Amino acid sequence: MKFKKKKLKSYLIGFLSIIILAGIIFLVYQNYSGEITGDSIITPSKKILVLVNYDLYPQITSSLKQFSIDLNKEGYPVKILRLSSNVSPKNVRDTIKKEYSKSLEGVF
Repeated sequence: MKFKKKKLKSYLIGFLSIIILAGIIFLVYQNYSGEITGDSIITPSKKILVLVNYDLYPQITSSLKQFSIDLNKEGYPVKILRLSSNVSPKNVRDTIKKEYSKSLEGVF
C-alpha cells in the first residue's frame, strides 16, 4: 500500500509540474504584452495569482517556489494563496475579482 501511495504522489507531482510548465508556456505565448527593444525585453508588471489547495501545498512547495522565481525573472510578480478544501466557489471568484482589480495578469 505504501508503494502505491508513493507512486501516486510521484505521478501527482509530475502531473502538476506539467500543468505549471504548460501555464508558463501559455503566459509567454498567449498573454505576453511586452515589447522587444534591442537585446532587452520589457515585460508587464501585472502579477500572477496561484491558488493552491492547503493540504497539497507542502508537497509541491519547491515546485511553486521555482515557478515563482521563473515568473519573476520574466517580470511577473507572483502571489500564492493557500485555500482550504472547503472554500466555496463564490469565495474563490471573489478573491480573483479582488486581485484582478489590483492589476492581475493571470490565475493558476
